[in-house]
Amino acid sequence: MDSNYNIVEEVSLFIRHLQLKDFSLTTIESYCRDLKEFYSWLNQENIRFFEVKPRMMFSFIEYLDTKVGNNLRKSPATINRYLATLSSYFRFYENTLGFLESGMGNSKNTSPPVFESTVKINKVSTKQVSTSYFRRKETDKSRVKRLFPNEIECLYEAITAVRKDPGMRSRDKLMFRVIYETGIRIGECLGLYLTDIGQPDPLKEFGSIKVVKRNNNAYHIDHYAKTISRTIPVSMDLIFAIDDYICNDRPHLEEFQTLFVNHRSPKSGVYMTRRPVENFFEKLSEGSGIKCTPHKLRHTHGTELAEAGYNELYIANRLGHKSIHTTKKYVHLSLESQTDAYERFILSRKSVLLQ
Repeated sequence: MDSNYNIVEEVSLFIRHLQLKDFSLTTIESYCRDLKEFYSWLNQENIRFFEVKPRMMFSFIEYLDTKVGNNLRKSPATINRYLATLSSYFRFYENTLGFLESGMGNSKNTSPPVFESTVKINKVSTKQVSTSYFRRKETDKSRVKRLFPNEIECLYEAITAVRKDPGMRSRDKLMFRVIYETGIRIGECLGLYLTDIGQPDPLKEFGSIKVVKRNNNAYHIDHYAKTISRTIPVSMDLIFAIDDYICNDRPHLEEFQTLFVNHRSPKSGVYMTRRPVENFFEKLSEGSGIKCTPHKLRHTHGTELAEAGYNELYIANRLGHKSIHTTKKYVHLSLESQTDAYERFILSRKSVLLQ
């Protein structure tokens, strides 16, 4: 909506397009926030979105640096995210042959509309925002996007000190393990139902966890699955740990079937939301001295699979990526693993030369 609480038609059409493409609600909200700032800038400049020229991007970026948030220069990642949003927005109207500004339908408002000769189509192109030209160079942050085995061990042990309550300690240790050993998103983790967990079987070596996309029937927006449903193979040891938590520590309320629930009254047994989990990881990072987030555990899982030689297609499916190109961003190979791989290459080359 604009400042007068009127629906901005072109944004509404774009959001509908994202919904039809099955984008997650959190992703759509991110687009909305970026477009809100874009339209605030348009209003300041007194122009319509289809009137934007490439040279105006300097003004928009300056607006982001000086008028949005803490009024400090925005990071390259933030600026590039805004530009990516605008690129998608303008591409949508470029592919739909522009934007119908006025004259849409006759005066009787018939349905479907009868377009008159006075209809004005404003051509829109991604060249108007020149995304590639205005992108800021991002520094390589790959070293901080994954955790190493000794850090994982330290973090897991630190949960005992962070969580004094036995039930919450059991829950949070299990949540840490589930995210680390499956690579699922925090929303997918919070949205796991008891029925999504494979039954423990001492005769089997591996079990499975199902990530089900039940967005319309989820308990809370924080439980929305971002991508397609999938079944993830896991160790039977993890399945037994889940079963132990369910039987011994999980508060039970019949109406809530999520695996992870609140342990404190008056919400004991009620589904969890994202904020308490974020608070826990903040305390865990502070208590251990190691920066850790659920997303960092997800990156670590993908990286460890890649270092073990797991096929990229399998990693993409396990992490729930629609594109293998997204998976590549999650892989942050350590120097040690690269050195080991190069040593194997040298040995294989020597064997060929000696033949």
